[in-house]
Amino acid sequence: MNFLVTNGVVVTSSYARDEAFVKREKEVEALFKQAFPGREIVFVDAMQMNWQGGGIHCSTQQEPKRRGVK
Repeated sequence: MNFLVTNGVVVTSSYARDEAFVKREKEVEALFKQAFPGREIVFVDAMQMNWQGGGIHCSTQQEPKRRGVK
């Protein structure tokens, strides 16, 4: 899975292009709600990001602060 857990929400990719995928996405949403109670589950179209070689988790990784940089 490729997702981001942040303040009150979980952001994950949506691939719901047809009825079968929409049904599967509802199942995934139920699993996320069980794993992260009290957080809103937000699906975003991340296809463009995927084509660029990353995903939500990859694109939101922390970058360490360089020494001497404010």
